[in-house]
Amino acid sequence: MTRRLLLLLCLCPLLIAAASAYIVTIDAPRTLTAGEPLVVNGTSTLPAGYTHDLVLYSGPSERARTTIVVQQGGSFSARFDTTGLPTGDYKVELVPPADPGFFGSASVTNRIVTIIDRSKEVTVTSPVAQTDVNNLTVAGTAPGKLSGSIAIAVTGPGNYTFGPEYVRTDANGAFSKSVPIPGPGAYQVALSDPAGLITRYTVTVSGATQTTTTVTVPS
Repeated sequence: MTRRLLLLLCLCPLLIAAASAYIVTIDAPRTLTAGEPLVVNGTSTLPAGYTHDLVLYSGPSERARTTIVVQQGGSFSARFDTTGLPTGDYKVELVPPADPGFFGSASVTNRIVTIIDRSKEVTVTSPVAQTDVNNLTVAGTAPGKLSGSIAIAVTGPGNYTFGPEYVRTDANGAFSKSVPIPGPGAYQVALSDPAGLITRYTVTVSGATQTTTTVTVPS
């Protein structure tokens, strides 16, 4: 009886610690095209309003850091900009708490993400500096999409958004689209397919917006 009581007393702290530990699970895509935002979603038993640092690593080096904020129900989300990142394996991880038992053993606090480069799948033939302030030309060749299609999306000044809209590629993989725009400025063009982003680039449109002036000539 005494031995059983001693065993129970020894186990009590462990049971209390296990019951008080929070369970956290983060999720991220296994592969991602460079230039796409890396979105990390999470679920947890953490209280609403709790904050914690989330880090993006390349090997042992920290590439970016953000802070997650837990919402009602324990969910949270964060994103990292991958523009300009080299291809390869990256790790997203919640910074280990000072208390090793803060996150329960069932928690998943890191994920490996492989960043790939698909930009060579498309050759852009339209200029990146254009002067037509009413229309933006998006043209190129996708050798792997002969007689297929490719999606075009454009964003720009004043929250301007076009697409994504699929356009046809011809027998040589060539495509072209004239996209109406509100005026001069820097526009971001994204080319994609059902597998995700292929490439993203910027087009600068310069020039004065053409206006029509009516002149009344006295009779």
